[in-house]
Amino acid sequence: MGVKATETTISWAQARRKKKQQEQPQLPPRTRVVTIYGPRDEVPKDVRIDLPDGQPIDKGLEHQHP
Repeated sequence: MGVKATETTISWAQARRKKKQQEQPQLPPRTRVVTIYGPRDEVPKDVRIDLPDGQPIDKGLEHQHP
């Protein structure tokens, strides 16, 4: 996945989280996760959107899919 596609996907997840918060302010916001797959289906990145302000946490993953 290219950088632009990754940024677009993260922005979409942030917007979805924000919309749900506005629709249901009485509920705690749910974590959104974007998993980036490599060319051989390995998972080099996991981006979690769960900070109070909706900012992403970018994490490298240790495991790979078979």
